Amino acid sequence: MNKKVISDQKEMSDSLKAAQQAGAYEGMKSVGHGEYINGNKFIGIKKGCAGEPFSHFNEQITIVVEGCIEFHLEDEVHILRAGDTVFVPANKVHYGIALEDSTVIDMFAPPRKFMD
Repeated sequence: MNKKVISDQKEMSDSLKAAQQAGAYEGMKSVGHGEYINGNKFIGIKKGCAGEPFSHFNEQITIVVEGCIEFHLEDEVHILRAGDTVFVPANKVHYGIALEDSTVIDMFAPPRKFMD
């Protein structure tokens, strides 16, 4: 992988805001926040949108609600369709590419602070 890997939470927050402003996705909303877990729904991810490779200390579960995502986890590639999930262990490099207009839910433990 020759792209820069983002691991700073603020840098990731800034990257997500820039992607939304550029029209890569319509919006993000919280699906819940607790002491040990939180989740966010990314709505209207546009076909062709590619996330930045990143890693974080949180464990993550990604759930595809609609559409199709090519999900890269370290050296593995998973094609995820509506109803599919993937588990991302802490500190593993990952990113997704929308193969269709899509909506996903990302769950994080411990909760991600910048996404509140």
